[in-house]
Amino acid sequence: MNSKLLKLTITGILFTVSGLVSILFTPNVIRSQSVIACDIGSLPRQAANYKLRGSRLLRLNNNEEALDCFRQAVADRRGDKDPEIWNGLGVSLARLRMFEEAIAAYDRAIRIRNGVVVDRVNRKGNSNRLEPQDYYIFWFNKGTALGDLNKSEEALVTLNKSITLRSNYGPAWFYRGVYLRRLGRNNEAAIAYTKATAFAPELSYPKLYKEQISADDFVFWQGQGVGYTRIGRYKEARAAFKRSEEIRQTQPNIAIASQENYVFYYEGVKLLDEGNNQKALAAFDQSTQVKPDFAEGWHAKGNVLASLGRYQEAISSYDRAIKYDPNLHNSWFERGTTYSRLKQSNQALSSYRKAIQITGNFAEAWHNSGRILYDLNRYPEALTAFNRAIEGEPLRGGVDRYESLFGKSVTLFAMKRYPEASVAVNETLRLNPNFKGAIALRDRLRSR
Repeated sequence: MNSKLLKLTITGILFTVSGLVSILFTPNVIRSQSVIACDIGSLPRQAANYKLRGSRLLRLNNNEEALDCFRQAVADRRGDKDPEIWNGLGVSLARLRMFEEAIAAYDRAIRIRNGVVVDRVNRKGNSNRLEPQDYYIFWFNKGTALGDLNKSEEALVTLNKSITLRSNYGPAWFYRGVYLRRLGRNNEAAIAYTKATAFAPELSYPKLYKEQISADDFVFWQGQGVGYTRIGRYKEARAAFKRSEEIRQTQPNIAIASQENYVFYYEGVKLLDEGNNQKALAAFDQSTQVKPDFAEGWHAKGNVLASLGRYQEAISSYDRAIKYDPNLHNSWFERGTTYSRLKQSNQALSSYRKAIQITGNFAEAWHNSGRILYDLNRYPEALTAFNRAIEGEPLRGGVDRYESLFGKSVTLFAMKRYPEASVAVNETLRLNPNFKGAIALRDRLRSR
């Protein structure tokens, strides 16, 4: 099952400036950039059309014309009230390295509460309004802009606001690591890099943000190695740890916490990659003996014990990991899965609920909850869980959308909501035409 690539929103940057309009539209700011006029052809001169054109141009990296499109959009009364348009303006400015002006645009987006999005219409025909959590990207963009101005402390404060709104947004954790590293806060940076990888495992941070990572940043590679270990991708973890160690050995005086526990941890990952679980267990055990509050060591130990069928011991290890890092969402998730294997449904559901609470969204945790609730004949709750899984983000690569759609279709069938079940199973088969369970359910629905 392939995990889905997290769709990375175009990044920009920004900071608070009063009198935004005068700053953005004075000749010495805008016209000096050799503006290329926005061309929307014969379409009506409306904010939505300028916004659509500007967004497409940003994807093509045609930033000068995009800038003019967003300028035209905010000149429209409705466009002026759309935070996404101000964000697009900020991205355009940031790409042209006009960071302070970009920050001003992001701030304008942030100040528009319950902003109306001009190009989205709901079923009642009213323009859709953004929810408070949707503003995470504006804070993120502002944070990266502050970072580009070398204002790392301010950037961290701003990124923290983004993370508060969407705690599982991997790029925000990555940039948090970048700025912490710049400030010499290496241990915190390693934790941020770990979360970046765990929340967005399919993003290639070295490729996407290579200009942000120093060639000698062993902290980044260490964090990425731990992140991959969390989700059981040992080969990638092993490669990251190898890179980290190669760099660290050339810089023995870098200030960071004792690495002795990591020596055993790295060895455990290597042994897991080679399929030697028993020896890996011993290595992780040593890592926690050296550092008893080493949450990652306890988590890895729990994973090995679970793979060996030693479920109660695995739960005890996850409990120790959670004790030292209550926000370790992977441990809560694996704890739930282990309780599920023991047929202890309430404990499993409670663990999954905690994992979801920490991440804000977690497709696999919702999906697994749905399966348990279905088995308990709690169909309305199961349906809600499968719907949330369909809308959620896979953080572990363990569930595909068609699987959650099938869970939804089976639940609707159990609830005797047959027309809706048919729609859901047909969508399942559109995504996976060879799914035997869905084919059988479709045939059964047709025979009714």
